[in-house]
Amino acid sequence: MAVVQTVMQHGHLHTIREHTAGQSAAMPVSQPISQDYDDLPWLVHAHEQKALKSEDVIYVRRIAQPSYGNVHSIFIVCDGHQGAGAANHCVEQMPGLLGQLLPPHLPNWNNMRDIVDYGEKVRRAISTAAVLLDNDATKQSEESGLQPGTTLTLAVVSGWLLTIANTGDSNAIIDMGDNVQEITHSHRIQVNQSEQNRLRQHGAQLAPLGFHLQGPAKPQEMGVGPLRMWPGGLCVSRSIGDLDAGPLIVPLPHIRQVLLTRRRALRLIMASDGLWDLVSFSKAAKTVRHKLPNQAVSTLIQMVAKDRRMADDVSIIIADLLPPTSPGAQPQQFPAAALQVAAAKSSSSSKTQKSGSSSGGGGLFGCFRG
Repeated sequence: MAVVQTVMQHGHLHTIREHTAGQSAAMPVSQPISQDYDDLPWLVHAHEQKALKSEDVIYVRRIAQPSYGNVHSIFIVCDGHQGAGAANHCVEQMPGLLGQLLPPHLPNWNNMRDIVDYGEKVRRAISTAAVLLDNDATKQSEESGLQPGTTLTLAVVSGWLLTIANTGDSNAIIDMGDNVQEITHSHRIQVNQSEQNRLRQHGAQLAPLGFHLQGPAKPQEMGVGPLRMWPGGLCVSRSIGDLDAGPLIVPLPHIRQVLLTRRRALRLIMASDGLWDLVSFSKAAKTVRHKLPNQAVSTLIQMVAKDRRMADDVSIIIADLLPPTSPGAQPQQFPAAALQVAAAKSSSSSKTQKSGSSSGGGGLFGCFRG
């Protein structure tokens, strides 16, 4: 299973190394940060849905005060196929599985090796949970005769570590105040060449829906809608459940992890494809950048509801991860906390260039200095 370790440098996300489960990602050494459970990012979130097919299901569990055994905030977006059965099953079972598999504590933030090992444990826990969930969904399908499935996009906030995992096309982005990055890896067959290659190498038939609307388009026929895999006609290459699509549709998620910066805020926007089919990543982020999370989700829902092309459920979760403040003080709102540091970095970079000095390492890990 491919996973990606990512850092932020100069306002952009950069992959350190793509690797498989069981291997450790090389992460640059940084100066220590506090190990205190109270000295952690603020987390402010909101969510909203608009139903047409009633197949989307979301789950939110925010930990206000982390403590041993209770450290992971969890956010889930599921978009069901053939009803909401698999999506409901996912949000009912996934939190419990993660509770059993995730580390019950936070790492020693003063020890980079401990952080690396901790990140791997989180990835393994999520991957294992996804496979167990899929196995259980398959067993239920065999017993009931029904074969529903679902996408799964999961965010786990563990102190300074943000982990995003996804199967399917319910995507997520990170807004850094002056830059927007996709943090998921869409498994929509139409746009994912590597997944197309994987499926074709194993003999899968890929074609859009035929004009007769009862199977794949014939060779040389343009067809209707996105590329799909047959049998089953699923337009994503990975999902939970979907037994009728065969063994090539796998539950293994792509996983990315970001070690959060002490001085710069991030905004996470997770949504089902009901949003992303109509609104680009950049437009969604910029439209609501200066709104609080509860205002932001409502604005995006209203934007889609006014679009005559709306033909699917829309589910949105927005979470702002804000730098910690002094005791009793309220955190600075997004994007001010992000833009303030971006401006400081820009000014510092400009001064450095004028003086002829080379710029320092900076980046995500550099923010822990001083």
